[in-house]
Amino acid sequence: MWPLISKEDTIHIEYKNFSDLRIGDIILYKNSEFVLHRINKINDKGLITKGDNNNKYDPIIVKEFNYFGVLTKIEKVRIKIIIKQAFLEFYFKYILIFHPIIKRILKGKN
Repeated sequence: MWPLISKEDTIHIEYKNFSDLRIGDIILYKNSEFVLHRINKINDKGLITKGDNNNKYDPIIVKEFNYFGVLTKIEKVRIKIIIKQAFLEFYFKYILIFHPIIKRILKGKN
């Protein structure tokens, strides 16, 4: 989502009902990885998103099952993601803390 969000920024994500999302909202969803992009179109199949600096729409249609939340605030400080749901907090703590450690351990065994 550069130039709106840079690597040093802190973003706040909160869950909002899927049916309440609107064109222009910036959402967090999971494809093969987590993606933070803006909703450009809404149809009966789901949400069509695109990064602000991209020329093409994202290749998938976002559905309720892979939607995690909406961007509510950007702090221009450093990289940090604040999530306000217990499950998502646990999930992101695993991804952001333990995944790099496991990756280093596995890399050292090769």
